[in-house]
Amino acid sequence: MRTRLVLAGLVSAAAVVVGVQVLRPHASTANDQPSPKTKGAPPKVAKAKRPKLEDDRSHLPGIHRAGPRELETRNRIGAEESAKLQRRLVDHKPSVPSTTWVSLGPTDAPEEFNYFPIASVDSGRPSTIVVDPRNADVVYLATSGGGLWKTFDFQAPAGPTWVPTTDTQPNLAIGALALDAAHPDTVYIGNGDFVDGSGNTILKSTDGGGTWSAPVVLDGTYPGSQIAAKVRSIRQITADDTSVWVATDVGLFHSTDSGATFALFDLPETGGGVVAEALWNILPLGGGGFIASGITACAPGAPPPFLFGSDPDPQNCPLGNNSTIWRTDDGTTWSQVTTLPAGAGTGRTTIAVGPTAVPANTVVYAFVGDTNGFSTKGFWRSKDGGKTWADATGSLANPTLVDPNMDDTCIDINVGHDQTWYNQAIVVDPTNADHVLVGGNLCGMRALDATSGSPTWQLVSHWLPGNGYGETAAGRLPYVHADWHAATSVFVNGKVRTFAGTDGGIFSSTNLFDPNTTPESVVWKHHNRGLATHLFYTVVSGDPATGNAFTVYGGLQDNGTRFRNDPAHPSGFNQAIGGDGIGGAIHASSGGTTYWGSVEFQWAFCKPALHDCSTEEPEAVDPDPRVHWVGAPSPIVPAMTIEQVTERANERATERHDESAPFLVHYSDVPTDSSGQSVLTHTDEQVYVAVPDAGVNFTWKQLTNFAPGGAGLNNVVASRFTPGLYGAVGASASEPFYVTTQGNTKTDWAPAQAVRVGTHVMVGPASLDFPPTLASGQVAGKVFVGSFVGTLETGDPPADDKGRLWRTTDGGQNWTSLAGTDPAHRLPNVPIYVVKYDPVTATTIYAGTDIGVYLTTDDGATWNRMGDNLPMVPVRDMYVASNQEFIRIATYGRGVWEINPSAGANHGSPGNGDYDRNLKLDWIDVAAMSSRLGVTPATTTAPLYSWIMDITEVGDPPVASIDTSDLTALLAKFGDHP
Repeated sequence: MRTRLVLAGLVSAAAVVVGVQVLRPHASTANDQPSPKTKGAPPKVAKAKRPKLEDDRSHLPGIHRAGPRELETRNRIGAEESAKLQRRLVDHKPSVPSTTWVSLGPTDAPEEFNYFPIASVDSGRPSTIVVDPRNADVVYLATSGGGLWKTFDFQAPAGPTWVPTTDTQPNLAIGALALDAAHPDTVYIGNGDFVDGSGNTILKSTDGGGTWSAPVVLDGTYPGSQIAAKVRSIRQITADDTSVWVATDVGLFHSTDSGATFALFDLPETGGGVVAEALWNILPLGGGGFIASGITACAPGAPPPFLFGSDPDPQNCPLGNNSTIWRTDDGTTWSQVTTLPAGAGTGRTTIAVGPTAVPANTVVYAFVGDTNGFSTKGFWRSKDGGKTWADATGSLANPTLVDPNMDDTCIDINVGHDQTWYNQAIVVDPTNADHVLVGGNLCGMRALDATSGSPTWQLVSHWLPGNGYGETAAGRLPYVHADWHAATSVFVNGKVRTFAGTDGGIFSSTNLFDPNTTPESVVWKHHNRGLATHLFYTVVSGDPATGNAFTVYGGLQDNGTRFRNDPAHPSGFNQAIGGDGIGGAIHASSGGTTYWGSVEFQWAFCKPALHDCSTEEPEAVDPDPRVHWVGAPSPIVPAMTIEQVTERANERATERHDESAPFLVHYSDVPTDSSGQSVLTHTDEQVYVAVPDAGVNFTWKQLTNFAPGGAGLNNVVASRFTPGLYGAVGASASEPFYVTTQGNTKTDWAPAQAVRVGTHVMVGPASLDFPPTLASGQVAGKVFVGSFVGTLETGDPPADDKGRLWRTTDGGQNWTSLAGTDPAHRLPNVPIYVVKYDPVTATTIYAGTDIGVYLTTDDGATWNRMGDNLPMVPVRDMYVASNQEFIRIATYGRGVWEINPSAGANHGSPGNGDYDRNLKLDWIDVAAMSSRLGVTPATTTAPLYSWIMDITEVGDPPVASIDTSDLTALLAKFGDHP
């Protein structure tokens, strides 16, 4: 969502087919470039003129405004909704028939291509990286949507083996993680990522993540008022024995009983009128002292402006909304630092602390953004534990070379660019306060003289190094994925290792701070193989009926479009398209098959009969540019270049004056078109259908007559069963859905009326679907279900017996709740991102919710959570095979999953031997496996079958039974970790 414009690997066809657009790494030029793997210089074509924005940010790549995903209110359900879940290995064999959800990955990326080939494997976004101070091989990784992962062999030559440790917990969105400094086996996690998922609870483990306490809710009342502090996200935790400090988006919380209870701690504030804070950091200074950074908020619980890209409201915030730093020497008496350099106009500020052996001389650094988070203001430094501060912004010694056709991304100290509200990471070498690493939007920088009057910064990584890109005067920079969020540096076993956590996962370096290593020679290694933590927006699937059931791909937040293409490695997904992958579709007909994909604001397609769409072949192998992924023209009329689309989107970040390309480009296949190439898409205001031209390209035909300036559209869907029946999801609560039965004819689409709960209306329409058959008297286009991710317009959730799934039988004039009539089997009252009718049985409906998939087989009277083994993770998209053979889902934090609902065997993939799931192979596991030898999934009496004990397989697919080979394998690793 928050990255630069990239549709990687799209080969230019502009010289061959008129009208085909080429999607670039960023929108600085419209010039065509040669393939990175071929020789020759790019043609010298005049650079396209780009209109400048009012704040003169025209040199910055891409669009980075917060969108619908940032603004969603995501209510989480309690621990009582947790299902019996099981942990997985990092690589999976092909699934066998089961009622168990099986992770399809991605656990690997055999090929990554983002305009240039990338020698890396990327995973989902981390929030915190922590290393056990006793053992450099024990590393914890907290992710924004995929829970907490742990490895016991981080330094293994083949890479670490990662194990998820929180799959049984009710919320996998983690904003903070900490080890107790006094007891490193004690782990604290804070639910609620500041962007990707809300939460307000603290969980504690005393055995390194093997077991967890019940969640402790953070709540309180602001001093001097009756207003509750409503926590949405937890940013940092600092723990030492009985004292635990937690920085949240609404203030600071403190526990004096090892996390059993927490109280809202009132930090001192000056200036008057300010009653709450939004904290980012709290770190120990040594000797019992702490330092915290945050934003003084102007109303209790009000979100700080950098989260939403808007200026403070002068009426409600007369003093502005500026960064603040607090400090204490004893953990009791705090003071507010008010002498920051150029303090007015500052926003998000992230702090880092150097060695703390002498607390009075502890060096502290601050990465400071401007008020609304659209640029990096600078870097500040304190040499006395935060009491006094000086400007340490310094200068950049090795900017990237500004190629007139390409790279202008990392040319100055403004490392956060217009995503400074989103991208901030800073860390100090624990052995040397002169050594500092910062990471922002696209690049990382180090300083080896950070305590000097004017530090010299050096670029040490680039988001897209390649031909003419990511190069300084001294050479090409090493790769680290864009969008930095976390940085950690540790000294364990005599070695300093520094970590970076970005939108592409976890990276580390052991020579970063070596003064004899040039910036371009810094070595970064990825450690992402096996981390199925990707944030999927959509899943696109083949179907048994069309003979391509193995095909799976989808669009990911900042990890492109990923394709599965190798049956021998079914959890490996190539990245053929870079940037933010969003929507996708497969259309199979007698006229051929077309794959559709997208990047923010951009449309693209590929023809699998002509090209392996799962990868990007070099032109030397396949010189015909028409057979690669190519950019389809924008459907906006009159046609715009990509740069015009980009700039218009920049200018229209918060309000719609006329039609514009959406950031979230969606598609819907029209499966009833068995001879043509009908695929639907939408802009902010209109719906379009693809029309092939005489060559290999497509144009768009407008199907709607919506008036410009409306609330806009969020998605589009075509009936799988009724020709010409299309629907669209609106952005307005008053007209949440639109429907037509006129197919590919431009006409008025009938709007549905608001879904009302009493006197209030539901907001946040997300999905709709049509039934496969109609009951007597029902009319096509009048019957459909609609789901919501929002609450009532008051901000309150609807009553549980109303919920967020509704059906109409009269075109949306009246609505009936499908939450269920049995309170014991009711659809949870949480966001529902996608709803699908079963293609065979009209009384079976599937709902993709914030906590997994729910199923009704009696037309909504009762609901149950579907299948075993799926973590409590948001399900954003779903595909149900036409013959019910499988269901595939896109999860926002744990990749793609599959279930075979008609099968009886309860076995999905090889287990790991850890029967009691304490992350250790001990005598309990040996005894459990011994008692289960010879047991099969058909067993219905104790001892019941447990697939987690089945750790070996014979043949393909694996044998679903526990045999002597499993016991032998377990004993070979006895006393080890799974």
